[in-house]
Order: sequence, then structure tokens, then C-alpha cells
Amino acid sequence: MAGTFTEAYRQAGYAIANPRNQWSALSADGTRVAMTVWSDEIDKSSEPWVVDIRDHPRLEAWGGRTGNAIRKKHIAHALVRCAGRVDLILCVAEDPTRQPRRIKIARHWPQRIGRLDPDGFDPETGTFRLWLDPA
Repeated sequence: MAGTFTEAYRQAGYAIANPRNQWSALSADGTRVAMTVWSDEIDKSSEPWVVDIRDHPRLEAWGGRTGNAIRKKHIAHALVRCAGRVDLILCVAEDPTRQPRRIKIARHWPQRIGRLDPDGFDPETGTFRLWLDPA
């Protein structure tokens, strides 16, 4: 079921306090992490699919934003406490070239399981590589 960003996180079992400035979430009990992935940033050329933003062309635009600071904390938590596993919230942009992006559709994506690459995370910049394994 597709809906709003907040609804997608709620369906996955997470609360989002500020949807404009939160790109990830931690479960109330601290045992799970969810992350937003954009459909146009997924490399589906082979399995597992991957989202790799380590050389993202717009890093300067979003690197200092609140959403990235929160996501860095959540990624670090997922790597230490969740073996790198994250739930996925899939977003489709109205126009992938427009900045800031506007969400056309957001949904919980249980058909794929996110697995963070511990060597692909830069805690300074917040860039990461995330494998999207079939569930």
C-alpha cells in the first residue's frame, strides 16, 4: 500500500517526528532501524541490488542537513546493534531531477531487506553503501 512518508514509516512500525528532516528512524525499543531509499538511486544490474551514495553528486547540498545527521546516528546504531540490517522505506520522487525532492509515493518495502556495508559507511559525511537483499 502506497501513501505518505509518515504512513510508510508507521506501517513499518516506526514513528517519524519530523518528516521533512528525518530520512531514517529507530524503533521505540531500539532493536530495529529503517531507512529511506529513493527508487531512482537503486542499481538493479545484479543481485543483490544496491544503493551506493559514497560518490553522490549532490552530497554538498544535503551533507549538512538535519536528516543526514540523524541518519548517520541510525546507521551507526544499525551497524553495532542490528548487524547492519535495516527495514526499507521506498520513495518515488515526483521529479528525480528537482531539488529538494518531493515524494510521489512512499511505502514500506518488506520484499527487500537492507544490509549496510560496514566498510562502505563514512561517519563523517554520512555516505554509505546498502545492499537490498530479497526477503
